[in-house]
Amino acid sequence: MLTNLRKEFKLSLHPTVPIFWLLSALVLVPNYPYLVIFFYTTLGLFFIELNSRENNDLRYSLLLPRSKADIVKTRLFFIMIIELIQVILILPFAYLRTLWLSDLNVIPGQANLALLGLGLTLLGLFNLTFYPILFKDPTRIGRAYIWGTIVLTIGITFVETLFFISSFFQTNLNDLAPKHFMAQFLTGFVGLVLFFGCSHFANYFATRHFEHYDA
Repeated sequence: MLTNLRKEFKLSLHPTVPIFWLLSALVLVPNYPYLVIFFYTTLGLFFIELNSRENNDLRYSLLLPRSKADIVKTRLFFIMIIELIQVILILPFAYLRTLWLSDLNVIPGQANLALLGLGLTLLGLFNLTFYPILFKDPTRIGRAYIWGTIVLTIGITFVETLFFISSFFQTNLNDLAPKHFMAQFLTGFVGLVLFFGCSHFANYFATRHFEHYDA
């Protein structure tokens, strides 16, 4: 697995991904819709898959002594690492925000642990949509990304709506007060579980589809 991951990082990591990682600093921007940060993460994934297609990465991988299931699993694990790095990088910037900016974000969704959990859930749903469709036919990246983006957009819209209609979201998640830490921590934890769960099923369905793909 480590050898395969090194291959992914050396040959598949697109230059835009580290740039999008730095966009975690957008939590320092007052009144910015923080959930949009995770859209940039998925855009980096799109460039990875586009670059892999143009470089015939899958064809190369199929020439190696590896099963199709192992190729999919390694790619999903690689993608999950990229996504987790994006989320982890939000933490120091969120801390800096509490030092520099005392006002809450006007747009619902504060830079707290709940934001990380909600973002992880959205990324998990994107993985569950994008990768099973992609591995049906890895040459049709645009189609898979459109569907993944549709699901991500619906998810962001749904979460933002909850901040307006749910008292739990309004009171406990849309705040930075220490008294709401436990609710935000649990939201972050549930989001992490959902992220791994969705990514597991993304791997399962993507593997099934890729087994029937004739390169």
